Amino acid sequence: WTKLGLFLPAGLTLILLWMSGMWMVWVQFKGKRRRRLARAVPR
Repeated sequence: WTKLGLFLPAGLTLILLWMSGMWMVWVQFKGKRRRRLARAVPR
């Protein structure tokens, strides 16, 4: 039970940090694509 109490919260924290990192990368690429498309359309 000690291993579960130690590694379960650590694993959940690691998964949350990974998901938030992937979210930040995805939002950045989405914004770059939107800006590039917005710049290309008026011409």
